[in-house]
Amino acid sequence: MELIDGDITVVAGGYNATDHIAKAKESATSLTSQGVDDLYAKHLEWWKTYWSKSYVTLGDELLEKFYYGALYVLGCSTREGSIPPGLAGPWHLNGPICWSNKYTLDYNFMATWWGVYSSNRPELALPYYEVILGLLPAGRLLAQEHGTKGVLFGVNAHAWNGFTDTRTLNMKGNASLAALNFIMHYQYTQDERFLLDKAWPLLKELAVFWEDNLVWEEGAARWVIRDSGAREGQKDTNAINDLGHVSTLFRFLLSVSDLLEGKRSRGEVIHITDGQKEKWRSYVKNLSAFPTILFDGKKVFKEAENRTRMSLGMAGDNSDVLMHVFPSEALSLGSDPELLQIARNTVDALNPVEKKASWFQANCFPKIYTQAVRSGYPAETIVENLKTILAGRQPYDDRGDHVFLRNNLTIVPPVHGIESVGAIEAINSMLLQSHDHTIRVFPVWMKDKPARFKDLRAYGAFLVSSEYANGRVGFIDITSEAGRPCKVANPWPGKTCEVISSVGGRQEKVDFRLDENVIQFSTEKGKQYRVQAP
Repeated sequence: MELIDGDITVVAGGYNATDHIAKAKESATSLTSQGVDDLYAKHLEWWKTYWSKSYVTLGDELLEKFYYGALYVLGCSTREGSIPPGLAGPWHLNGPICWSNKYTLDYNFMATWWGVYSSNRPELALPYYEVILGLLPAGRLLAQEHGTKGVLFGVNAHAWNGFTDTRTLNMKGNASLAALNFIMHYQYTQDERFLLDKAWPLLKELAVFWEDNLVWEEGAARWVIRDSGAREGQKDTNAINDLGHVSTLFRFLLSVSDLLEGKRSRGEVIHITDGQKEKWRSYVKNLSAFPTILFDGKKVFKEAENRTRMSLGMAGDNSDVLMHVFPSEALSLGSDPELLQIARNTVDALNPVEKKASWFQANCFPKIYTQAVRSGYPAETIVENLKTILAGRQPYDDRGDHVFLRNNLTIVPPVHGIESVGAIEAINSMLLQSHDHTIRVFPVWMKDKPARFKDLRAYGAFLVSSEYANGRVGFIDITSEAGRPCKVANPWPGKTCEVISSVGGRQEKVDFRLDENVIQFSTEKGKQYRVQAP
């Protein structure tokens, strides 16, 4: 056996492990120099593949440091077959740790993976799904204890199929919030096996839960959510985040119901009755409207219908009042312009120029920037504030902490930790949006700033590349992984466009139609397409 020249650290362990020291010693003594070289070669190959999945060029060193630093943290801390990181990330050594490094289910745990889908690294979320699916038995018991059906999640969980405690803090929507990542995964990948084996076991439980908890209000002819907090410990009517989650859940279930019908999921043959689909359509059509209120003469969203102001803390508060915009994705740039204006007004109200601003609030980092981008808020203002906090120049510190980007490209956590990586979705969304199944390139970008991206992932399992220079989009390259119909918002209004397909070195023009400035064409699985204005 060839001896190893140098120090090698071997780690062993796991839940309730009792032989971890012996296992580590055994592994260490069995290593050879060739074995170490092989491991290192695999390590390098993994990272080479990882970094080649997509890239962005932003022309801004600070933004790129955060973006690629966040992707590096994700690559280091969450991989298939591993235990996903808790609130403080995967590297807790000793001493005090925030919130015991639990999985916090009223946004923190989910936020870690919000940017992996559009970054074309959806496989990073696989450990997350195992934790959520492992909670289903405990979630059913908790629902029964609360006198309802389906599943109900507590606020805090651990990696071994249970909650650290069974407090729900009167929030009915946490399991539905957890499901949004599952929905995103399918929408971005069109992976039918994932839909059947991973998503459906959770989604069917949520459908049962909301069928038992949505209340029909005859006089107003609407479905109402009662006694569920928009925030921890509140007793609200029509919490805006719940409305967003429920709307997205049932829209998605209706969109995939025909695909699911008759398929097998973990031994179950799926059957969705016409009566169920009719009820789900009623939920989508007649769900209560997102609650609003006037603030400084402008209409803004408010956290719940019973509230008398926008949010509990008003300016500088947690931006849960915009959870229906993201991560629920109940609004898009193609939505009713009035709703988008209300969303932008709400961003304004949360971020007054001379007072506390949600741009710098501890819970907001993975949320507010993406919420602003998805609302069509000015990119210059979003980027200015994002760079302010990354540089540590914010005018005040929320909760007495100081957030900034460290030399190792990680965020100094205020009271949380790894969830900050979720803010890469804000950058991706400035370059590409597709959650209403229409691809929009550079939809919220700075007019005088050149940028480009390669192989960001879009709804429908499309890989998209494009560049922006001299105030215009140069081209849009699209690879179709699933052969779905493709819709692209035309970035060259008034100009002649063309779609060119490429396969095996052959190029040919593709028929398309232009409807209300949206380019629409059929695709074939594995083919590449270029949309351009010659």
